[in-house]
Amino acid sequence: MQEINKNRTAHPKQYLATANEIAPRKIDKKQEILDDISKKTTNITLGLGPKLFSLITSEICVEEKSDERDVKEDIPATPPKANKQKSSSEISDCYFYERQSEMELPILEFEAAKLQYMQDVFNSKKQEFDNYSSELQQLTNQEYMLLKRKNELDAKRRAAELEKVEHIILEEARKKEMIQREHYETHAKKLSAKVLEAEMKQKKAEEEMKKREKEQAELKVQLNNCQKEAQNSIAKSIQKLISFEHQDYLRIPRKDRMDQMAKVLESINDYVEKSKTEELLIDDILNANLHVKEAYEIHQDIVNDMESAKSKALKSHEQATSFSFKESSLPGKASSNAAVVNRQSPSLKKPDNTDSKSSEASKDENGLKMLADVDEKPKIDKEREMLSQFIAPDAIEDHLKVMDKLKNVEGIIQPFKADTRNKKYRFELQKAINVTINSLSSNSGSQIKAKINRLLSILSGKIPESYRREMSNDSVEYSFCSYLMAKQFVEQGDTQISAQHSAAFPFAMAILGIWSKKPEVGSLILGHFYSLCPYLVPFYPPRQEGMSDSDYFSILGYYIDDEGVVEEKYKFLNRMSGYVRLYAAIIVAPLPANVKDAHPHGLAWGWKWLSRILNLEPRPDITATVLYDFLDVTGHSLQKVYGKQFKKIIHILCKDFFPKIKQVTPGGTGGPIERLETFLQHTAKKGYISPPDGFLDANFWNR
Repeated sequence: MQEINKNRTAHPKQYLATANEIAPRKIDKKQEILDDISKKTTNITLGLGPKLFSLITSEICVEEKSDERDVKEDIPATPPKANKQKSSSEISDCYFYERQSEMELPILEFEAAKLQYMQDVFNSKKQEFDNYSSELQQLTNQEYMLLKRKNELDAKRRAAELEKVEHIILEEARKKEMIQREHYETHAKKLSAKVLEAEMKQKKAEEEMKKREKEQAELKVQLNNCQKEAQNSIAKSIQKLISFEHQDYLRIPRKDRMDQMAKVLESINDYVEKSKTEELLIDDILNANLHVKEAYEIHQDIVNDMESAKSKALKSHEQATSFSFKESSLPGKASSNAAVVNRQSPSLKKPDNTDSKSSEASKDENGLKMLADVDEKPKIDKEREMLSQFIAPDAIEDHLKVMDKLKNVEGIIQPFKADTRNKKYRFELQKAINVTINSLSSNSGSQIKAKINRLLSILSGKIPESYRREMSNDSVEYSFCSYLMAKQFVEQGDTQISAQHSAAFPFAMAILGIWSKKPEVGSLILGHFYSLCPYLVPFYPPRQEGMSDSDYFSILGYYIDDEGVVEEKYKFLNRMSGYVRLYAAIIVAPLPANVKDAHPHGLAWGWKWLSRILNLEPRPDITATVLYDFLDVTGHSLQKVYGKQFKKIIHILCKDFFPKIKQVTPGGTGGPIERLETFLQHTAKKGYISPPDGFLDANFWNR
């Protein structure tokens, strides 16, 4: 400091220049400080107390005034001239001015320190204020957020309460609406039901009236047909009786026959007269059919009686001729014997006297043969009558023919089956046949065609490919394949069809595809059917003398195990049901489109089987079972083709045959008889038989 003062004293001009430079700098520095304070305090001026604010302002103003004064004192009005020599007074003034400046500098430093202190105090206060303001702002924000959250929660709660109240109101309104709607719907349903019931009653009454009229018309037509059939039968019988020459040998005189036929015709005419004034009943038609049947029986009895009378007349004629020949040598007796012969047999011509003795001898020999035939005829008739209890007479020949064919093929293939060298070949053939038949299904007709072609390829020797060889119809390999294929087809009735009835039709269509191309295979199929299920002939095997129980049950179709135990009846009936359904499906199934020949075993065989079994005495359970299964499969097709005749046979079955089944059934009830009874009741009620389950028509071949 002293050095500075010395410098100032030594160089007053230089000091003046320096003072002139420093003064504005101090002023500028003060002004900057004040500007900073002003900038920093602008935002908080209103927050300061009035006393503190006035104090700061007054101090700043004082400092500004002193600074201005110092500046004015430090800066001369006119700059000194460099070349001018200062006077002593001026030098003294500079000295005092420097002394004054030296005294003023501590003051400025003090003021600057004070200002800095005030600035620090202000900054701390400002910081406290800022912190307080920030805390206050945070508290305010927190309170605001809490208040806002509370308001939101209150709003949500009120909204939830309002929504709950609204939901309750809507629910009550909905319930009331539902109750009203249910009440309305119930009322509407009741009204609709009443209207519908009234309409149904009216419609039902009209339908019943139409149905009754239609039934009456059909019954009248059936009655007229019965009348015509009876009249035709009686007219034929009367014509035969009138033209018959050996009236004296008839068992029943012609007059009595006429009375019988007149009584039958009168009974039918009574029903015809009744139909003009009263409604006919089914019982009336059944009774009329019985009278028609009686007329046919009378006609058949007349024919049999006439044949017997012819035999008796011929026998009498031969005896008379022999007697007249022996007595012709006696005088007076030839003419009388001839008269007796002519009287007993007017239709026979008198022997010509020109005939030789050899011709007379041959006549005598023929007469003796005829007498022998007449003696044997009662025995044959008796055997036929006994056999007719077990098999229909017209079925015997068919049955024997089929079984002979089956036994013949079994004999042919027996050496082939026993030869061990053909074991692998037989296995491959059996595998190819079994796999093809077991994979048959009702998916599409094209699939069945493919299986048929494969089976035909097996019969031609093309399959299996590893053992390909030519097969002729006479070869043992062909017989083996035919026999095995027929057996495998028939066994499907036990393995698959007995459990699923609808499966019968794809197998039946495949059988027809083979049968139409290979008739010998069809014959073997029938042979296996008759062997496993003789009721398809129909044939009730009789028990022969000395036959054991197991042997008898075996020929009936029961399975006997190695220990001799007979299978249960329900299993036996179930298996027979499968065989019958497969056989019936063959009868009604359509032929492939490319087959132009007639059906190899069609509806005519179905009608024949039905008429044959109705002419036999029924057996417990099995008769009801086979009848139900056969009619369930073929009834629809038979009704379409045979129409009224089929209805007649159903009426006879209901009124005549079914009571016989009940009589022979223990207790008169059981599963088979109940199923048949239900089927007949539904058929009588509906008037028709529905198609069987799973039936495949001719269009199936094109799928």
